[in-house]
Amino acid sequence: MFLTITFSPSVDLIIQTQDFEINQLNRYKNFNIFPGGKGINASVVLNRMGFTNQTISFFDNDTFNNLASFWQKENLNIINIANNKTKTTRYNVKMFAENASFFELNGPKNEISNFQKNKLKKILNSLNKNDFVYILGVVEEELLTQICEILKKKQVKFGLDIDTNNIEKFLAFEPYFYKPNIDELRTNFKLTKDDNILQTLKQIQAKGSKNILLSLGQEGCILLDEKQNFYKSWVETKIKVKSTVGAGDTLGSVFIANYLKTKNVAKSLILASACASSTVSQWWLTKKKEALSFKKYIKIKKLKNDQTNKDFIL
Repeated sequence: MFLTITFSPSVDLIIQTQDFEINQLNRYKNFNIFPGGKGINASVVLNRMGFTNQTISFFDNDTFNNLASFWQKENLNIINIANNKTKTTRYNVKMFAENASFFELNGPKNEISNFQKNKLKKILNSLNKNDFVYILGVVEEELLTQICEILKKKQVKFGLDIDTNNIEKFLAFEPYFYKPNIDELRTNFKLTKDDNILQTLKQIQAKGSKNILLSLGQEGCILLDEKQNFYKSWVETKIKVKSTVGAGDTLGSVFIANYLKTKNVAKSLILASACASSTVSQWWLTKKKEALSFKKYIKIKKLKNDQTNKDFIL
């Protein structure tokens, strides 16, 4: 089973408008309300692309039940670990204007109770070496340490796409997959513009992670696989970006799900890049038909270990 976890879910109000002016009355054209959270984003896309998966969330009961029609529509296999004492799940506002203005207002993250933590640990302790757990977003570090300890002891493969300043601590648990973006790489590994990205990825791999997928935003992504091969993928067409929400979640989840299934690096990277490119061209997450239509625009090449940044940054 492929399992994703969203530790701090939300309800996202996504607003589309012609333009936006600060200190003015602004009117919007369209809006949508979706459940938010990196693990939920990943599971929705995986479901749409035909990958069997399950997701764990921590919504309060009322909010979770109010989203029942969404879970049914997406046919999402979701386990919600609620705590009746938990405050109402946070609401986020994301505004996208056609004049390129953009802003987000994110509510305070939910706290997870000991009751919820224990229920999560019970689920994780029931897994085996044939399962995969994808951990995304912001996680309380003490809880994340306990989760990694359980998964390593159970020999369960897992992936990390987490927001932490102590990533090296968790790489020591030898995650099968790690998906940083270029900003996280610069922050966590003090990368400067003169440092070689490929050599930095090799250093990260030496710290424990088997496969590393680095998102470069509009310039594509770089993969260092478990056989120590480098690949660069990018999209060879101009994309009109509508929303970047869920793009990284799409990229990471589709790549590792397809790679676990096929063990084909190139095909997995092309599919993941197509899905991520399609996601940014939508107001929300991609669907299968739209994603597959982007495959013809995706380019991939194998990189040499001694290449410098200017050889592969477009």
